[in-house]
Amino acid sequence: MLDVDESKTKKSLRARGRSKPASFFLKPVPGAAFIANDSVVKAVASVCGRAGLKVYLVGGVVRNLMLGCRAQPDYDFVILGGVARVAAAIARRLKGSAFILDKEAPSYRVVFRKGGRQVTIDLSPVKAFGVKADIVADLRGRDFTIDAMAVDLREIAAGGQVCVIDPCNGMEDAKAGLVAAVSERVFKDDPLRMLRAVRLAVQYGLTITDDTVRLIKADAGLLANVSVERIRAELVAILECKGASASVMALYDLGLIGAIIPQMKDWEDLAGYDILGHTLKALDAAELLLDNMDEESFGPYHARLKRHFARSVGGVKRSVWFMLAVLLHDIGKPAAMTIEAGRLRFYGHDHEGAAATAAALRRLKFSSRACAAISTLVRCHHRVFGLAGLVCPSARAKAHLLRSVGADLGLDLLCLALADAHATRGGQDPELSAVVREMFRFYYETYLKKPPGPVMNGAEVMKTFGVAEGPAVGKILAKIAEGVESGAVRTKKEAAAFVRKWLKAGTESG
Repeated sequence: MLDVDESKTKKSLRARGRSKPASFFLKPVPGAAFIANDSVVKAVASVCGRAGLKVYLVGGVVRNLMLGCRAQPDYDFVILGGVARVAAAIARRLKGSAFILDKEAPSYRVVFRKGGRQVTIDLSPVKAFGVKADIVADLRGRDFTIDAMAVDLREIAAGGQVCVIDPCNGMEDAKAGLVAAVSERVFKDDPLRMLRAVRLAVQYGLTITDDTVRLIKADAGLLANVSVERIRAELVAILECKGASASVMALYDLGLIGAIIPQMKDWEDLAGYDILGHTLKALDAAELLLDNMDEESFGPYHARLKRHFARSVGGVKRSVWFMLAVLLHDIGKPAAMTIEAGRLRFYGHDHEGAAATAAALRRLKFSSRACAAISTLVRCHHRVFGLAGLVCPSARAKAHLLRSVGADLGLDLLCLALADAHATRGGQDPELSAVVREMFRFYYETYLKKPPGPVMNGAEVMKTFGVAEGPAVGKILAKIAEGVESGAVRTKKEAAAFVRKWLKAGTESG
C-alpha cells in the first residue's frame, strides 16, 4: 500500500538484459508442482502441443504462486502462433464455450464450469515487436513486475522442473511484497493500470514502490482519458476486495479520485467537517459487518442476509451496491453544510446526496437499477435513526420504512445505518442495533408473509377529505406516511385528525 518502506524501494525502473533470450531469465520455482498437475494447464498444453504451438502461462496464476496466494479461477495464456484454431479445441475438451474478445489481436476467451464455479481462460497471441514475436518482449510490455512472468508449458509436457521466465525480476518483487511498474511508459500506455496498482496493493497487502508512486502522480491526469466503463469495472473490483477504506485513501493520495467520482474530489479539504475520515470509518464498519454475519450478531437471519449480499444483480454483487452506498452516503453534506449558532448543520443533505449519487453512478454508466437503488439508500439513510427514536414503532411504521425504499433494499438500508452509526460513535450503538435486529425479524417473519397495508389508500383519502383524484391525493398520502414514520399516526382516525390539522394550519398561514 502507500506506507512505503524506502529501504525496499530505492530502485529505479531498470531495463535488464533487453537483448537476452528467454532461457537467460529462467528461474526454478520450488513447490510449483500444482501447475504441472492443474487440469486447465494440462488441457491447454496438450491442445497446443498437438497443434505444434508454443504456449505460455502468464498473469494472475503465476503471480499468485509467487506471492504464496491461492490460485484464482482465471487463467491467461499467450500463444506463439494461431490462437483461433486452439480456442475451440480447448473449449471442446473442457466442455465449455469459446468466443472472441478482441478481433484485432485476436484474443479469445473460453468459459466452463469446474467444481460449481465458473472458470475463464484467456488466450492471446504473443506480442510481436518488430518482425519477431518474443515472449521476453511481451512480458516487458506488461504493467507490473509481478505480472511480467511466464511459464513455458512445453517444460510441463516434458515432465521437467517448472521454471519461470522472469526478465523484470518479478520473483524478487513478489518476495519483497512490492508493486513495481515495469517501465516509465506503463501508465501512459494504459492509464487504467494506476487503479490496478491500488487494487493489487490492497488485495494482496503489497507496497507500491516509490518510483511507481512517482509515475502515478505524474500521470494521474491521464485517467480522465480512459472509458468510464473500464473505470467502473476497476472500481467494482476494488470494492470487492478487503480494505476498501485503504483503497479510497490511496486514490486520494495518488490524485486519482477526481477521475472516478468528481463529487468526492475536495472532501479532504472540506473545512469544519471531516467527511472523508467519517466515510473511511464507515467503510471499515461495513466490511466488518459483512465479514461477521453470524448468529451472534444477526440472530437466526444471518444465513439469509449472507445470501442476500452474495447475490449478483446485473453482474455486480449486492455487497458492492452496499459498499457504494456506504462510500456515497454523505456525498450531499458539502453542498448542504451550514453553520448555525456555531454548530454545523446539514439540512437536506439526504436529497442533495441522492441527486449527487445518481449523477456520479450515471456518469460511470452503472445500470439504471443500480443508480436508482443506491441513490434511494443515500436519500433514506437517516430514516432508520428516526424509527429508532420511536418508543415503540408500530407494524405500519416498520412496513412503511421498508416500502419507502422497496422491499429487500430495506435490508441494505438497515445495515447502512449500522455502519454509519458505528463510524459516528466509534463503536456499536446498542439501541440502534436492537431496532435493526427487530426490523430483520419483522421483515422475514411478517413483511414477507403479509406486509401491513397503508393506513389509508387513495379512495379512502378522496372519500374522507372530499378531494378529487389528482395531485392533492398524493400529497395527503405523503403526509399520512410522514405521520406513520414519526409515530403520530397508527389508525385511520389518527390519520384523519393528523391531516385535518395540517390542512387547517396551511389554510390559516395562507
